[in-house]
Amino acid sequence: MNRLNPSWSGPGGSREVLLISYPLILGYIFFTIQTFVDRLFLTWYSPEAGADPIAFVHIQDIAIVLLRFVALYSIFDTMNIIFSSGLRGAGDTMYPLALSTVLSWATLLVPVYIACVQLGGGVYIAWSPASAYIIFLGLFMMRRFRKGHWKALRVIEPNVLDLDEEP
Repeated sequence: MNRLNPSWSGPGGSREVLLISYPLILGYIFFTIQTFVDRLFLTWYSPEAGADPIAFVHIQDIAIVLLRFVALYSIFDTMNIIFSSGLRGAGDTMYPLALSTVLSWATLLVPVYIACVQLGGGVYIAWSPASAYIIFLGLFMMRRFRKGHWKALRVIEPNVLDLDEEP
């Protein structure tokens, strides 16, 4: 892969793609062995634990859909964590701050408030903008990291003044 595309051999290359594979595997598991995952997370609410069987069916139906949201956004959340940490570590701290602030208002807080509080939307309506926020955050952080603006930044400045000498 590195021979075909040399930009993948540097920071932000194949190593980060391998890190993203972890949530891809978890997402695949969430989608394929749904009943096992449901039982793993919902044993507290199961009829065997003394919960109401009708309420359990309702909670299980909601959990199945919400775990699909988690499977989708966990891929992009991993991208966000990897690339925003790289940007911050390289000294590009303003972009992650501004992006998370703008996106949280534009794709998360305002849409959820309008959809859920004003229009009476449910839990799925609330999770849709929340997932969109994480997806956009991951994609924009990856785009900024791949552009390489952070490579020109200096985190540790050279010693301009020699403090040991008397003026």
